[in-house]
Amino acid sequence: MIGATTEMIDLPIASFVGSSLLQWVLLALGLGAGLFLGMLWARRSSSSSTSNESAAPTAWRPSEENVAAEEKAAQVTDDALSALENLHTLASTVRADVGQHSDQVEEINRELTNGDKSEASMNASLAKLLEANERLQAQLDSAEKKLESQADEIERTAADARTDALTQITNRRGFDDFLARRVAEWQRRARPFCLLMMDIDHFKKFNDTHGHQAGDEVLRRVAASLSKTSRDMDFVTRYGGEEFGVIMADSVVSEALTACERLREAVEGTQIPFEGKSLQVTVSQGLAEVTPADDAASIIKRADDALYASKKAGRNCGHFHDGTTSVPFADVEVTPSEPASAEETPAEESQVVGAETAGSGLPTRDIFQAELDRRIAESHRRGGELTVMLVEIDAFADFQGRFGDATAAQVFQTVGEFLGASFRKMDMIAQAGSHQFVAMLPGTPLTAAAQIASRMQAAISKCKIPISGEEIRFTVSVGMAELSATDDVRTLMGRAGDALEASQSQGPNNAFAQTSGRCLTLAEVCAR
Repeated sequence: MIGATTEMIDLPIASFVGSSLLQWVLLALGLGAGLFLGMLWARRSSSSSTSNESAAPTAWRPSEENVAAEEKAAQVTDDALSALENLHTLASTVRADVGQHSDQVEEINRELTNGDKSEASMNASLAKLLEANERLQAQLDSAEKKLESQADEIERTAADARTDALTQITNRRGFDDFLARRVAEWQRRARPFCLLMMDIDHFKKFNDTHGHQAGDEVLRRVAASLSKTSRDMDFVTRYGGEEFGVIMADSVVSEALTACERLREAVEGTQIPFEGKSLQVTVSQGLAEVTPADDAASIIKRADDALYASKKAGRNCGHFHDGTTSVPFADVEVTPSEPASAEETPAEESQVVGAETAGSGLPTRDIFQAELDRRIAESHRRGGELTVMLVEIDAFADFQGRFGDATAAQVFQTVGEFLGASFRKMDMIAQAGSHQFVAMLPGTPLTAAAQIASRMQAAISKCKIPISGEEIRFTVSVGMAELSATDDVRTLMGRAGDALEASQSQGPNNAFAQTSGRCLTLAEVCAR
């Protein structure tokens, strides 16, 4: 009986240590090691590409920028090494604490089994066991806090590794990652996007005339102009040298053409004061819309081909690659949506900026992101929690195929009503796509949002819609993320999108949250 009592007390502790914190430590340790090796690779690649570009007759890299980039790479590497060393220390500490606790438990078990069987002796041994458990729990709590701190540090270091040192916008590495995700979303869910590549006109001549420092200032001002003029949901990057890229999410060419002209005009109208002079530059543009035949490399090539056509045409203009050839923006044949009445426009198709979505009565994604941007700025300034939640109807295309657009629209409307009943008046719900919603929960931590999502999913899964003698049931997948100190609209929405992808990879009616670089189930979130 005494042995059984000891096992009952000891087994949950061993299970907890083995399955929870130690796995977390090892996972973080692996993440840190991978990050460190990635930093070394990026630094070597950066140095290699810099030397290769400088050898090319048309390439330009000011020496000041080279120094700044090398210093940034060195700092990122040092930060990664420091985080990795801290994780090693933490893992060793946890291992020692667990080993010491195991020795103590074995000693107490021997006392209970072989020692004095008096009640006083047993109580004393059990008191020792409880004390050892409490001590280990305190050590594990401390380790968990340190691990969370290291995870945040790794996340900051990873963000630094994707930031261009000169312009402070995303660099080529971040661009490649984001483009790969957009291509994957296009292939899985047919979510369109456009890629715009831009090159500052006659930049080498400009640099030779005005000097490297003036060239650096031009790069900074052009980056700032592009970032300010683009939508929050778009992804602006310095692709390399004097070339910039913009990934226009959820956009088709008819929408992207207007945005391209807005960006071109913004750069042309930017006055760049430098040493008493007011300098100006222009950009040439190349645009491509993703097609079923595209991967990341092919859409970049098409946009680059269109950019080259703009340079040949005299610069300060744009061309679109239609999959076969490059045509001037003015000659692009687009098929814009016909003006339709509210009765003719399905709720899921209306995405008019600046107006509510016809049919659903919900704000559009652009309106939502503008409000989210304001809320994020307020949270960063005053503090306070904020969680974003993406909700997507599972197998929505099947409903449309089997029962038609009217039934699919009814399912969409029903889910929207469930969301409205699940959230508070201060929360904001918007239509994010043809079968997707997005919600913003100010003042709500991730754990509370997880509970809301769980209740909402349970309620929706029980709903039935009678159609032609059948009872249609449907479910939703959920992805969420809580605002961190380094988040803006793009990164917060991106993390929620990653969580949604993790949910859908596990099948319908799942929910995940992205936190500290990991996607967790709702049960794991609530257990934290």
